Formats: sequence, structure tokens, C-alpha cells
Amino acid sequence: MSTPFFITGLPRSRTAWFAIATSTDRSVCHHEPHYGDFETAAELWAMQSRYEFVGIADAGLGMHLRRILDEVGPRTLIIDRGPMAVAGSLRKYMGLSEQRLGPGWYPALLARLEVLGAALAVEHSLIKRVAFDDLTDVDTLRACFDWLMPGCKPLNLVQLMHMNIQSDLGYNLAKLSRFRDLSAT
Repeated sequence: MSTPFFITGLPRSRTAWFAIATSTDRSVCHHEPHYGDFETAAELWAMQSRYEFVGIADAGLGMHLRRILDEVGPRTLIIDRGPMAVAGSLRKYMGLSEQRLGPGWYPALLARLEVLGAALAVEHSLIKRVAFDDLTDVDTLRACFDWLMPGCKPLNLVQLMHMNIQSDLGYNLAKLSRFRDLSAT
């Protein structure tokens, strides 16, 4: 059976980058399989796999963090990035504006990011936290990989550090509406 791992944080916290970087000859990491759906994630972790380590990198699944820890028990990396920084990144990347989304969208987004942030404020022996701003340090990244997949080294880490890996803009705009729905529950 494969060893599960989980990478989460608020949106725009490099989960897509981590999904690529943690996929090696001994591991695979799925990025946002059916964004935020616990049942899909649990099925992926339970599936027979040729990989020693099977991971999921998903901001939306953070809403289910306690359940994931209790029922699956993966080593978990939480990338700490504050709601204001995330909202600013979303605004810049997606070209979000009052004209595009209507009045009041920004305070509503911040409120939902706060809800997800509160869900991530769990202390557990299976959780390692890393500050978003520290992800530019190669030793910090190596420690994250060693935590998630002991003995499994990422390929070309130094080169990957300088790559801007992110999901498609249209995909992210659609996901934003689902994120609003998930966070309201």
C-alpha cells in the first residue's frame, strides 16, 4: 500500500508547484482532483498504486483537514500564506475587479479565506507548517519533501524552484466560484 501525503494552504500558495515537484519516479501527487471533494481524495489515497507515495495538493480540501487526518492519516504540509496576500495574488492573477464580479466580492472573498484559514489552524503530529515566503530557500524545500516523502528526493529541485507553475486562468476562475460555495458550508 502506498504512503499518503497531503499539501494544502489557502489558494495561490504554490500547491500546483508542489504537485509537480513531488511527482517523482517513486511518487505521484494529484493537484486538486475535484477541488475540495473529500470522497474523491479518499479514493485516490486508498487506490492501489505502483508508487510508494501518493499525494494530493489541494487548497479546497483544507476544509476537511481534521477528517483527512483522522480517516486517512497522511503526512501533511500546510503552506501558511495570509488571506490578504492570497486575495492580492488572486486579484492580480485573475484580473478580479468590482466590474467583473460585482460589488462586495472582495470582502466576501476575504471572509471565505478566513474560514478556510481557520480550518487549517489545526495542531497535529502529522502536520508540518511552512511560511509561503520561505519557499524560496532550497533547504526549506528539501525539509518539506523529506517530511512528506522520507527518503524520496525531488528531481531537479533547484531548477524547479525558478519555474512559475500554476493552473490555467479559466480553470481558476471556475474554481473560485466553487471555492465560494465550499467555504460557505
